[in-house]
Amino acid sequence: MLGSVLLAYSPSGRVTQSFKQFAKKAGVMYMGTVKQHSVEYHLVRGFTASHSHKDTDHCIGTFLHHDFITLNRETSSGRVVITEVDLHTLHPFSHFFVVPNTLRRELFDSILQLYPHHRHAPYAPLDSFSAKFKDEYSILSLPTYFTRSLHFAGDEVAKCISVLHSTKYVFEVIDNSLFVYNFAANEPTEKSLEFQVRFACTLATALETRNK
Repeated sequence: MLGSVLLAYSPSGRVTQSFKQFAKKAGVMYMGTVKQHSVEYHLVRGFTASHSHKDTDHCIGTFLHHDFITLNRETSSGRVVITEVDLHTLHPFSHFFVVPNTLRRELFDSILQLYPHHRHAPYAPLDSFSAKFKDEYSILSLPTYFTRSLHFAGDEVAKCISVLHSTKYVFEVIDNSLFVYNFAANEPTEKSLEFQVRFACTLATALETRNK
């Protein structure tokens, strides 16, 4: 009995409780831990995937007409909460990142280690990006796809991202998937999970309008 109480108040216990509360409120499935070599479930990849990461506290469901998975991932460099959203498009997106300019150096370096040919897509003086967005975010892409990536990230997509204040997510778009990464040091809560999923699905809709 005492062990169960202590587990509930441990960091991992609090994270699990937050995911369960979110699942109950949002009416989605709580899946617990899913092994990364499982063949029964869709595995969330993205740039934080490795042979040693551990994914816990999966929630799977539909929100704002989008299928999503959100989970807690433990990596060698710390915890990250990831939301993957399926994009409704017949044409795959080019691979690009939208990263906050305040991103920790080790995280930025880990992206470039995996994708050494990605570069900063150059903004132009009269493009559709606001000065605020340009000051706060960078777009990383293969030079071959600079034009496509800047198009996909422009207009409503950039405006949607610009409304974020205290939380600075990292965004990865590849093929038919959007990944939203939260590297905040604070433990996830039911409210922060609901906000991340809602934001990710809203951003997915904005992206889809750019790829028709």
